[in-house]
Amino acid sequence: MKNRAIMSLAALVVLGWAGEAQAGGYDTPILYSARHQGMGGTAIGYVNDGSAFFHNPAGIGAYDTANVLLNVTLLLGGLHAAPTASGSIDSETTVAPLPMLGGGVRLFNTNAGGENNFALVLGAGVFPVASAGGAYKYQSASGANIDDSTTLVFFEAAPGIGLALENTALGDFRLGATYRVTYVSLSRTIANDVGPAFVDFSSSGVNAEGFRVGFQWQPIDEVQFGFSYRHRIDTDIESEGGRALNLEVDSVSTTMTLPGKLGWGLRGDYANIGLALDIEYSINSQNTGAAILGKMGDVEIPVSNYFNWSDALTLRVGGEYDIELGEESTLTPRLGFIFDDKTGSEKWPTAFGTPPTATYSLTLGVGYDGGPWEVNAAYAYRTGSTTVTAADIQAGEDEVGDRCSFCGHPGEYSITLHGISVDFSYDFD
Repeated sequence: MKNRAIMSLAALVVLGWAGEAQAGGYDTPILYSARHQGMGGTAIGYVNDGSAFFHNPAGIGAYDTANVLLNVTLLLGGLHAAPTASGSIDSETTVAPLPMLGGGVRLFNTNAGGENNFALVLGAGVFPVASAGGAYKYQSASGANIDDSTTLVFFEAAPGIGLALENTALGDFRLGATYRVTYVSLSRTIANDVGPAFVDFSSSGVNAEGFRVGFQWQPIDEVQFGFSYRHRIDTDIESEGGRALNLEVDSVSTTMTLPGKLGWGLRGDYANIGLALDIEYSINSQNTGAAILGKMGDVEIPVSNYFNWSDALTLRVGGEYDIELGEESTLTPRLGFIFDDKTGSEKWPTAFGTPPTATYSLTLGVGYDGGPWEVNAAYAYRTGSTTVTAADIQAGEDEVGDRCSFCGHPGEYSITLHGISVDFSYDFD
């Protein structure tokens, strides 16, 4: 029985975790909110609504009295990768709705509307902050039909504070910070049509040690600057039971790392035209690998896992044009572009996330501002592709002196993703 347990745990680790823990960067560059997605996701320098909890908490300080924002982003698309040695195949179409709710209230002003006004704003946001996954259908060597899927989501609740110093000789200054409570959920299934699931478990955990901080400066009405920092979090996740090779196991556990990130933003306005630029630096090299521990009774099997991600730059540019429709109504078309640098390596590819290559996104959007309320819609298209060779895989094995049981196989790797986003926000007087 003990030997059987060891074999089962080894199979759980090798088959159950193959690839899902190294998604080539968990951050999806086409999220929140529709207003910002339409402009290439630029926001760091000028965000002033409920999405500040995601982009830059300094934007919380820009709420005049109170603001609330509701956004829904729907991601549609798929991957082309090699989850098995049989070669590359298309994944099933991913349909992932990602909601966001954020808002806050300005509690007091020391000199509202006057010089050197100091203000305090409190608020909170809840939203999925990062994700990865995919689903494939293929035949095993024995001819069985296999359903192979992974879903990984980082979900965040972020209460925050914003401080504003307004109408000074040097312009407006805003500082902000959020305390991040992050829930991580991972589901893994390998099922077949001839018997019980090979692998079937869900692991989860909570981290309450994260934070974001940010700064914004608006020296004149037409120019805005911003800076933001997201702290790294390491979340221990564990399943309560599960299946491997038709056997019940007690648990499977590991640590999921959401790396730190730095961001800088600039926005300029002239007449009816607004242009923005964001540069983000993701410290993805913080994800080098994490041991996976399987348990059955008194048997524990730790197995190493290889990520070895690289730090990456994300460049965002966007523009918008205001069309005045009335005294308090404006229609605003938007356009943007995103370059997201390569994070993963061809030496350790994954079939369940962004391929080891740079990706490119084109965004379009439109907004209607009705005075105290605003509604926006946006569309984003993301793509990227590369080839992983047998020599790439061998180079990875030579580098670490071990075979990566969790990685994909040689073949073509690509991603095609569509993002559709709609938001509604309201500014209270």
